[in-house]
Amino acid sequence: MSEIDDIRKYVIDVIKDPEASGMERLNAIRGIDRLYQTAITDNLTQLSNRQHFLECLERDLDGCNQEEEITVGILDIDHFKHVNDTYGHNTGDLVLRKFAKLLNKHTRVGRHQDFVGVLRKNRRNGEAGRWGGEEFGVYFKDTSPMTAKYTLQRFQNDLTEHANKYVGVFKKYFERNADKFTAEERKLAERAIEELPSISFSAGVAGVTEKNYHAAMKRADHALYEAKSAGRHRVYVSE
Repeated sequence: MSEIDDIRKYVIDVIKDPEASGMERLNAIRGIDRLYQTAITDNLTQLSNRQHFLECLERDLDGCNQEEEITVGILDIDHFKHVNDTYGHNTGDLVLRKFAKLLNKHTRVGRHQDFVGVLRKNRRNGEAGRWGGEEFGVYFKDTSPMTAKYTLQRFQNDLTEHANKYVGVFKKYFERNADKFTAEERKLAERAIEELPSISFSAGVAGVTEKNYHAAMKRADHALYEAKSAGRHRVYVSE
C-alpha cells in the first residue's frame, strides 16, 4: 500500500470508530488535509495542478470587485525537448522543478486556505500552476497585463542568474574531477555548461474581462503562440 492508501484507511477507521480519541480524530483531520493537498498539487513541481489552478482563479475572480484587474498568462520553456533529448529526463525534471520554484517566488506571496478554510502563510498575490508538460499557467491579482509582462521579464532575469550560479558550481566540480569522466561524459558536461544558462521561456498574457477567464486563457495562449513564432524568449501581451 502507498502512503496515501495508508492515510485513507486510517481516516476511514477513525471515522467509523465511535470510541476514537481526540488525538486520533485530530490526526484524521490532518490526514484528510494531506489527501487534499495531494489531490491539488502537481507531484513533480509541487505547484498547483491545472484543475486547482483554475479553481483558485475562479475563486479569486468571484471575490474581486469590478475595479480590480486580474491578468492571466501561459509560459512555455523554450526548446525543452532538446534538454530532455540531450541531457536525459532526469535533467529535464530538475529544470522543471527549478523553473517552478522560481516562478512560484515571482507569482505568489501570501496567505492561502486549506480544505477547511484555515488560513496559511501570507496572502497570495497570484498563483502559478503546472498547465501540462513544460507549460505553466499564472495569474496575478490587481495587476495590469503590462505589469504582469514586466514581472515575467524579471523572472527571466532571475532564472538566468540562478542557472549561471548552478552551472558555476558544476563547472568547478567538473574541473576538479575531470579524470573521473569519460570522453563522452566530458563532452556532454561541456555542452551543459554552455547551454543550460540560456534556458528561457516564451509567454503570453491577457487581462480578464467580465470575469471570463476561459476567454482570457485562450487569448494568452494565442499571445504565447505569437511570442514563439517571433523567435521565442519573449513575453507578448494579448491585444
